[in-house]
Amino acid sequence: MNTPENLLGQSDLEPYILTSPADILDILQSIRNRNATLRTLIEPISVTTATSLIDINTRQGTLVLRMSPSDDELEPSDFLSAEKILSDTSLGASHVQFAGNNAMPHDHDKHAALRIPIPSQLMHVQRRDSYRILTPVTNPVNCNICPGSSKAPVALSIADISLGGVCLTTEQQDLDYIVGKIYPDCSIDLPGVGSITVALQVAHVTQQPSALGITRYRIGCSFVQPSYSASGAVQRYISQLEREEIAKKRGFI
Repeated sequence: MNTPENLLGQSDLEPYILTSPADILDILQSIRNRNATLRTLIEPISVTTATSLIDINTRQGTLVLRMSPSDDELEPSDFLSAEKILSDTSLGASHVQFAGNNAMPHDHDKHAALRIPIPSQLMHVQRRDSYRILTPVTNPVNCNICPGSSKAPVALSIADISLGGVCLTTEQQDLDYIVGKIYPDCSIDLPGVGSITVALQVAHVTQQPSALGITRYRIGCSFVQPSYSASGAVQRYISQLEREEIAKKRGFI
């Protein structure tokens, strides 16, 4: 099994590092619920093995990783001698990584397991910038675009959002919907996260005529060199929408 590369300290991935306890617990619970296999580097012996996340104890602030019973290359005693770990896994269209120190042996049905503190940070990266999520109609997201220095900003609705850009919808014709055109200093208010300022480049435009004779425009736009803080805010907003969707499916909302 290949050894995972420690990505937690890489500056270009800072926007994708979660530090909110609620966000971290949500991702960890998804890993446990889906029974996802983790690739775990055991230190100080520098051996990588497959593990599974079998328990999360929020009262004690710990989680439990169990060594794969099918691993014939690593002795359980070596696994239990771990002092710290680095684990990663795929979760849907995302890549997840976290580290843990102060690992301790844990007795779990005679299977080798480790108990570690719940990590204070966790990396959650969408593997494709094109992964899009619909924005809720009940809590709409707007984007304010300045057509020019002498014109008032134009407010457009955001139909979906990704790390790579947004899809805008409008019935107005106050803007030049020309593919390739760049609008700087666009303001987007992300509910529950905050406002960001980004440059948007028009990627494609479609027209949707209605029975009433009104033409609705859908304008796909790409972010142009977004800042780390803006990308991080978009990532947090997407994670927030994903949590809300999970809560709805479970009947909590």
